[in-house]
Amino acid sequence: MKRKKCIARKCNLVDKEQNVERLNFGDREVILIGTAHVSKASAEQVIRVIEEEQPDAVCVELCDARYQKIKDPDSWKNMDLVKILKEGKLILFIINLVLASHQKKIAEKMGINPGQEMLNAITSAEEYDMSLELIDRDVKITLNRTWGLMSLSNKAKLLASMLGTLTIVAWSASLVLFLVHQMSDVFIGYDKIINIVTVALFLVPFFLPENGAKEDEVTEESLEKLKEQDMLENLLAEMGDNLPDVKKRLIDERDLYMVKKLQNCEAKKMVAVVGAGHVPGMLRHWNDEIDLASLEELPKPGLVSKFFKYAFPAALIAVGVAGMFFLDLDKIKDLIVSYILITGGGAAIGAVAVLSHPWSIFLAFISAPITILHPALGVGMITGVSEAVKRKPTAGDFESLLDDFGSVKGWIKNRVTRVLLTSVASSIGAILGLLYFCHKHDVTGFFKS
Repeated sequence: MKRKKCIARKCNLVDKEQNVERLNFGDREVILIGTAHVSKASAEQVIRVIEEEQPDAVCVELCDARYQKIKDPDSWKNMDLVKILKEGKLILFIINLVLASHQKKIAEKMGINPGQEMLNAITSAEEYDMSLELIDRDVKITLNRTWGLMSLSNKAKLLASMLGTLTIVAWSASLVLFLVHQMSDVFIGYDKIINIVTVALFLVPFFLPENGAKEDEVTEESLEKLKEQDMLENLLAEMGDNLPDVKKRLIDERDLYMVKKLQNCEAKKMVAVVGAGHVPGMLRHWNDEIDLASLEELPKPGLVSKFFKYAFPAALIAVGVAGMFFLDLDKIKDLIVSYILITGGGAAIGAVAVLSHPWSIFLAFISAPITILHPALGVGMITGVSEAVKRKPTAGDFESLLDDFGSVKGWIKNRVTRVLLTSVASSIGAILGLLYFCHKHDVTGFFKS
């Protein structure tokens, strides 16, 4: 196929473009465009620059998965929720939804599809028969590193940003009241009042107005201002202060990754289309030696994760085995029945709280006592798969997913997010039930004796 030629121009208009850097790697030239992913001006600028420069290659801030998503925007409607749960990718899926939901809200106000500038770059490369290079890190690796290497405090901050501060406060207060009530004598004589308050606090988020918080108005002008380097530096610096782990994995590491991919590209002349937030970092590391393999390394499970996955179940089994030698048969039977009722009941209560399907609630009850002791299984996987099968999400659920994701009511209404809620709530319920069982029967005291 012959390359389509653009109309000749009398002068190089690219040099007059805003948010465009003309750079070099030796004798290779790179025209770096910093864009806003939901800006009409950015989308139009990409077409102009590629048409004017006629590069050998067009490089875009995409990995293969995101490239396929842009080429087939409806592909996510066919996602396999059961596969996501079985492969343990629930948290990564939720983080991806958070980012997509936020971008969609801005894009709707601007009247443009998210990532339109990337689609324009792809279309232009195909139209002029140019090589297309995907220079971003695989999104799965990025999300795995973001979550796996994130500190516990930053995970809490991220959760608060997802559900809202008031929701987190209400649910935390409800949980604290429940645990204190069950594990101490502080509220003796006030059982009914404490139970009512606990339930009321849990239900508060479901009655909050969907758009109660006043959002800052987003305009095309404000987006264009955000592409200015000094404002970007301030914005990223603020993000670094609040969520340093997130910024490092989502922004800083990808800056390095994309610079290295451009360094490895053999084209003599390239137009690279990246988000404006990456440009300052890429310029700082433009001539650095970068180890690509270290940026693709997946994090290993932390000590807390290993403890709950292996040590805690092993300790419970050890208690059970030891009990056979030190306790009479009737006492052992009572402990087994109590363990099943409390752990299974906790998981079932969690499923009931998010209005799960009756079959999912039943499976939560019977599977929790077993899955807690098995490091390769999880009650959340079983109940989530059940919910996905019994209440199979419709096309409408997928179409409204990003809209429903922004509110607690939406999470309950949408069958996709209901699957996620069922999985998470039953898992939390099982863990709380296990902790209560250990407290009620003084497991640590048993070891001491």
